[in-house]
Amino acid sequence: MTKKIIKNASIVLLGIAAILIIWLLLAIGRFKYNEATTDFNKALNDKKTLLIIYKPGCKRCRETLPRLYLKNVFALKRENIVNQDKLSKKDKNKIENGLTPKFFYNGREYETKDNAQIEKIWRYSH
Repeated sequence: MTKKIIKNASIVLLGIAAILIIWLLLAIGRFKYNEATTDFNKALNDKKTLLIIYKPGCKRCRETLPRLYLKNVFALKRENIVNQDKLSKKDKNKIENGLTPKFFYNGREYETKDNAQIEKIWRYSH
């Protein structure tokens, strides 16, 4: 009886772990796909699609973006993602140097890590 309970619990835990891993991979895949398919100049001029500019080494970005993507892994509308470190000097001059992550939507720029404000921006843009 005890072996059966342990076996069933192990199967359930393994299933939960598999679901969490799949969820994580979907979030990473969404982020990487949107980053790979974003053209910076088009994205900067597209006021109706959310543009997120980040730096991989930025502590604020590492605190904010994983939470955002894990929560919104199945959002229907896409967003544009740009790694600021990969921009040319000319492209960097098109945006103000400042804090990252930066969110551009509807002609406005937001430099925030406030989760409530980021969720509001996400809701309006998606």
